[in-house]
Amino acid sequence: MNVIKMVIGLLVLFLGSTNLCANEKYTETPKEFLVAKVTKDYNEAAKFAHLLSERTNMILDFRGLSFNSVSKLSESKDECEAKGTKYPCYKGRALEKDSVFVSVEYSNGYNGINNGNYIVVAATGRFAPKMLKKVKNVSEETKIYTTKIYKEFMH
Repeated sequence: MNVIKMVIGLLVLFLGSTNLCANEKYTETPKEFLVAKVTKDYNEAAKFAHLLSERTNMILDFRGLSFNSVSKLSESKDECEAKGTKYPCYKGRALEKDSVFVSVEYSNGYNGINNGNYIVVAATGRFAPKMLKKVKNVSEETKIYTTKIYKEFMH
């Protein structure tokens, strides 16, 4: 009889905790991105990123990414493997801390920007509005886009 009560108790505990986790959601957090250029051409984006960096004295950081015909952007094969990820691999700037530096990203997943483009990002998060005027002096098409990023829930 005690064994049955213990099994029932464990079942209730297990089912209850499973239900709690299933009801928890990932946190959606809006994040701003200062985008200075949108283009289908990686080389054009990279060239413009260099120009923007020079004219604004902003750091240029491609974060080890380069063109890849399969995933559009990727870290090197060695870097992907060192992270335990298949090559090609790409992680956008969205989950990184708010920052000011020029990079080329791939547009899939950014609200308001058509998929399949390369974007030149100059700042993210709280820095995006602060850098708008400076970057717009170099590129009239500069715009702040807000997209939702998903963070894992905390227990």
